[in-house]
Amino acid sequence: GTNGAGCQGTIAASEIADDFAAAIPEQTLVWQEEGVWCRSRPDKATADWRVSFDYKTCAGSANPMRFGRTILQQGYDLQCALARRGIRHLFEVQTTFVFLAQEIEPPYALAIISLEPSWLTLADDKIRMAMSIWKGCLRTNEWASYPTRISYLEAPAWAMNEWETTLPPIDASDFI
Repeated sequence: GTNGAGCQGTIAASEIADDFAAAIPEQTLVWQEEGVWCRSRPDKATADWRVSFDYKTCAGSANPMRFGRTILQQGYDLQCALARRGIRHLFEVQTTFVFLAQEIEPPYALAIISLEPSWLTLADDKIRMAMSIWKGCLRTNEWASYPTRISYLEAPAWAMNEWETTLPPIDASDFI
């Protein structure tokens, strides 16, 4: 399990301490936007919706730079964008969405993470595109699928860079 005392201690020492302590858990947001029904359920939010929180556990590192990849891989940026849109639509408040990312292995480190405006804009663009596609599928009753041909994937640059940094230095004389 996770170390609640460590998590609480990190939060208590942070700038979100008061907001988190007073936050209300699991309020479901439902709204309609451009004819599309939307739903979001932040783990906690302040009563005035200025700050909303989502708790995530990590099998790996909660380091903010590494967790950024998890955010993309798991679509947490879309979760953030949807919650922000719902709060803005329902309460006319621009919320700060905060991820609390905690490692599940000792020492159960916790990172407090929020997305920069450029990432929020990107996530909003993704939501707009998804809503447009959804409306088109409903209108035409045609649903997108994957190609029927083999997709050949190139190794991502970041994976190649990670591999190269793990290789030990090679002495050419070892091969002579």
